[in-house]
Amino acid sequence: MEGTRAELSALLSFLTTEQEWRTLRSGLEGKDAPEQISERMRQVREQRREDSRAYLVSRVAQVLGVGRSVLDQRLRNLEAGGTGWKGMRRLVRVARAWGTTSRSVRGVSRPMRPCSTWWSTRPASAPSPI
Repeated sequence: MEGTRAELSALLSFLTTEQEWRTLRSGLEGKDAPEQISERMRQVREQRREDSRAYLVSRVAQVLGVGRSVLDQRLRNLEAGGTGWKGMRRLVRVARAWGTTSRSVRGVSRPMRPCSTWWSTRPASAPSPI
C-alpha cells in the first residue's frame, strides 16, 4: 500500500472507527429500538401510577375506618364553636401528614431535646458518641 505517512495514518484511523462502528451495530441486533423502550417505560410508569392510586385509596379508607369517630368528634367540636386543642392529640394520631398542619402537631407533641442539652447532661465517664 502506497501513500504518505499522514495518508496511511488517516486511513488507519478511518478503518479503526469503521470496525468499532460495525462491532457496535452488530451488538444492537436483536435489541429493542429506542421507541420500543420508551413505550415500555411509559407503560410501566402508568401501571405503577395505577397501583399507587389503588394503594393510596385503600390506605385512606383504612385510616378513615379506624379514625372516623375521632374525625367526627373534631368536626362537631369545630361546628359548636369550639377552639383550642381538645381532641387534637387523638386527631393527630389518626390524620396523616398531608392532612395535618405542622402547628397542630407541634401543639400536641413534646419537643425534642436539643443535642446540646443531652451533651451537657452526659456523665463525664460516658464514652463519646463520636
